[in-house]
Amino acid sequence: MSVRTLRTLDQLLVRDDGRLDADEAGRLVESSRDFGTVSADERAELRLLAAAASTTAAARDRIETFLSAPAPTAAPPLRAVAGPDGGRFTDDRLVLGPDGSDRGSSGVTPYTRSYAAVHEGTLRERHGSLAPHSSVLTPQEYARVSGQSPAAALDAAARARGLTTAFAAMANSPSNYDPNAPSWWGKCHAWAWSALSNELSARVDVGGPENQRGLWLSGQWVSRADLGNFMMGVADGIAVSDTNRLFQSPVTATDLLQATGQYLMNGGGGVVADIHNDAAHGGAREVWNQPFVAADVDTHTVSGAGADAVLALARREGHAGGAVKQVHVVGRYGNEVSDSYEGAWNAESRSWNVYAVTDAAGTVVAAYMADDPKLETVTGLPTHSSHELPDYLWKPTLSAAEAALDGSTNRTIDADPHAREYRFFVSTVLKRGVPGSTRAAFEAEVARLPARPITGAQQTALRRKYPGVAEAYTAEQWQKAFGARGLSAASFAAP
Repeated sequence: MSVRTLRTLDQLLVRDDGRLDADEAGRLVESSRDFGTVSADERAELRLLAAAASTTAAARDRIETFLSAPAPTAAPPLRAVAGPDGGRFTDDRLVLGPDGSDRGSSGVTPYTRSYAAVHEGTLRERHGSLAPHSSVLTPQEYARVSGQSPAAALDAAARARGLTTAFAAMANSPSNYDPNAPSWWGKCHAWAWSALSNELSARVDVGGPENQRGLWLSGQWVSRADLGNFMMGVADGIAVSDTNRLFQSPVTATDLLQATGQYLMNGGGGVVADIHNDAAHGGAREVWNQPFVAADVDTHTVSGAGADAVLALARREGHAGGAVKQVHVVGRYGNEVSDSYEGAWNAESRSWNVYAVTDAAGTVVAAYMADDPKLETVTGLPTHSSHELPDYLWKPTLSAAEAALDGSTNRTIDADPHAREYRFFVSTVLKRGVPGSTRAAFEAEVARLPARPITGAQQTALRRKYPGVAEAYTAEQWQKAFGARGLSAASFAAP
């Protein structure tokens, strides 16, 4: 798969100055990494990209760091084979290869904000970048656009397009604002679900100069921060109701290894995990959904009295094995920052230690967390410590995300009370909205042209450079600023 044909590339290179920054380079190399060993052609293309004048120094460093990393071993230390059931791990198989290390990635780069805490009413307030100044707007018009709430902006954009939405009502509803709600209660499930879609993550993380990131649509502005916040809001019920490939609870040590090999490595698409293990926290129920998207795995064979004790435990439980391996998994996930966050995805990690019992073929027949009470008195083991297991693992199909992006029918969406808002937000705001930097560049370029009707050749060049830019304006704004100079809104509309 050529780097140049990655689906995400066109979504990443949205900066009007054509420069590739470190965030975009990170997405590119992660996407390249996840389809197995990067080919010689892909490496050559990445080197050309790093050497391009339009690539920032930070992006160049990120690409070169990736290219200098050692290639994965031919036989990975952990290999997960999915069984026929497709929804549980009961028929799946885990194989541990030679001792070694592997750095894996799911092929997903998630967006991060916070978790739209219900007691704060995140959707009611404006966050992140203010609208960039525009030559088309009067000072009074700019004050109105930059001062209103994102919910009001979304409803206004819909009205300008002849549609009726209820973003403001949704933002103020008890499901999104309840000052008496528990502090942990929010939309982490909707965030983690949508963040596993590379396309949704790339679209809500619109590029542009710092503090000027966001989208214009039909004369309204929504910041990059609030694009992510409203992605959670509109997906609240849909994320829960959408189909899934797996919902595993409780989670065992074997489940953890299976999910790591199957979903966090080799382009597996990532998995949602509730990292607040209620039992480990005294039984207090909280839900902390996080999108896990990568893992480092290190394995080595355990010998001596510690291994003998683990093998004996496995035999007592009906599992005959011949070897014990310590599997150290560092799972990397997107972690909350703030409602106003507009930077690169915020990576955090969990560190798990597992003792896996294998048969002669390397197949895992039993597995125990290093802190399992059954091993508490066993001596001779490398460690007895580990992060707690997740309360559950959730692998969504993202069918409702794909349906909104391509405009197809979907029962989950259609049954949701916010179906109109969800479809408008995903298929219109995210797909037809114009980055602030693109609109600013277009206005500046038109202003530099001689003050007369714009010629056919100049129009062609502008259409090629700024496709869809008319979506940023109301019909009246476009006619006043550009129609009088011969530019047709229809020819500059999104395809």
